[in-house]
Amino acid sequence: MRDSSKLLLATIAYDGSAFYGSQSQPNRPSVLGSLRNAFACCGLFGKILCASRTDKGVHALRNVVSIPLPYAPKNLDVLRAQLNKHLLPHIAIVSLHIAPSGFHARFDAKARLYRYIIAPQKPNVFQSRYVHFHDVCDWERIARAIRIFEGIHDFRFFAKQSEKNTICGMHKVRAFWWNQHFVLSFLARGFLHSQIRFIVQALLLHGSGRLELAELREQLDATKRHTCELAPPNGLYLCRVYY
Repeated sequence: MRDSSKLLLATIAYDGSAFYGSQSQPNRPSVLGSLRNAFACCGLFGKILCASRTDKGVHALRNVVSIPLPYAPKNLDVLRAQLNKHLLPHIAIVSLHIAPSGFHARFDAKARLYRYIIAPQKPNVFQSRYVHFHDVCDWERIARAIRIFEGIHDFRFFAKQSEKNTICGMHKVRAFWWNQHFVLSFLARGFLHSQIRFIVQALLLHGSGRLELAELREQLDATKRHTCELAPPNGLYLCRVYY
């Protein structure tokens, strides 16, 4: 049964390279650990719920969290500024709202948009935490192949072995160029642990001629696993959660 008390809904952005993931980690910096400390400084001590978990090194432009609201803030903009004093430079509250009655940050999400950013130019030490530097011979090959991941599939060979239910669907999958970067875009209601990084690495192998389209299809059909490599986390961004 859902809690009927009021919730504070925060849209957050963070630099994943500063944390060991979004979930709390013993004796290690985490996004939720930092949020818990900042909320406590403003008199908010309830359980924080997160719309989407992210791994170590994965970034977010607009993740969503909620926390019980024991008092009525006079001004949400003032509260946001107070929170950001404790969170910056690695986390920023983008916006604050009072959530609708019965809202659940995770289960009410209709879709999540992730994007993976690849830079084909020479590595730059000032960008290495935020893009994956990789030179691929045939980018068009990747753009064509990525479409096969749309729809409902058994992603058991594109997920961690600990996953129990690996049948899930992707609404829209695309590849495009943006500001001299190659972007792989994935829209789905939910994702398996490391699913996108498995897919991205397989696509990069395909673009380099080391994995054929037929082999990609075999792995997607869960008949044969040809690669179990993970793309680095630094190129992955949670861009938006849709409600």
